Amino acid sequence: MLHVFAEEGPSVEILFLNKKEVEEVITREEIEEAVELAFRTAGEGKLIQPVKSYLAVDSPKNRNHFISMPTYLETINVAGIKWCCLYWDREPGIPPVTWGDILILNYRSNGLPYAIMDCTTITNERTAAHSVIAAKYLAKKNSKTAAIIGCGATSQTALPGLLGYFGLEKAKIYDIKPEMMDIYEKNIKKQTSSPINIVKCSSNEEAVKDADIVIVGTSSMEPIVKENWIAEGACVIALNSFCDLDPKLSMKADKWVLGNKKSDNSTIVMKETAITPIEELSVDNVYADLGEIIAGKVIGRENEKERIVYTHKGMGALDVAVGDIVYKNAKKAGIGNMIKLI
Repeated sequence: MLHVFAEEGPSVEILFLNKKEVEEVITREEIEEAVELAFRTAGEGKLIQPVKSYLAVDSPKNRNHFISMPTYLETINVAGIKWCCLYWDREPGIPPVTWGDILILNYRSNGLPYAIMDCTTITNERTAAHSVIAAKYLAKKNSKTAAIIGCGATSQTALPGLLGYFGLEKAKIYDIKPEMMDIYEKNIKKQTSSPINIVKCSSNEEAVKDADIVIVGTSSMEPIVKENWIAEGACVIALNSFCDLDPKLSMKADKWVLGNKKSDNSTIVMKETAITPIEELSVDNVYADLGEIIAGKVIGRENEKERIVYTHKGMGALDVAVGDIVYKNAKKAGIGNMIKLI
């Protein structure tokens, strides 16, 4: 038995929420609201967020990482940390790449933890949401056609989100697995009653040509969307930084917007610290970040002809902002289990 020679204080209890419970207590609209708040907080200089810490455990391949993402949002007075498990080489039978993410929320006043929740769904949903919020500020208001490259979970949430801001008439989709396009179409019809026309394409180029909004959400580690395919006035939103996007766009687009300069300069742009260094990328070509635009410090789209590219590698502030709403909704609904820590 361990003997502790310290004065005992009040007990510490933590609300634990599993994946299903997280999904039960939050809506897509609430997630988009939280994501926009997180970016605005950063733009207003009210976000404390160290650069992510990456721990690779399979050197020299470095495909499997743990990522530490601590943050404090002054606007909602919430601190927390996302402990991300990014494993590309899973053992047989283990769930997909990002399963295993955990979010911990702490009181600012005394530092004690008060919630632990699965962050798998939050990761997928907030990633889709930041693509939607980026489009809200950077795409043409009269956008009619969207291109979706990669038909995974994130993209399946992004399109319904876009329909909340744009009168889209057509979505051209492409995935290297044809069955994923079938699943995508079926899921979109379940999520929305919009009469949007889903067009299954035979190539990335066919999908991207003439699209007003292009969302690239794949795990490819080489460019699969070329700069010369992007139409005048288009907004390109890449969710895997520039790994699957032609790096020429960083120079030839009218504006290259990051999600957050501090985190993205480190993980995307700077070759010394980037997870996947790309020689052509330079901080000199960055126009602004989304937080600056949302906070009104920098102008986003200025005309209908600008080609704008947006890249972001994600940041803990997005997860913590969403987690705060999840926690409040769960407490109100009496969902989750209280665990005694001390």
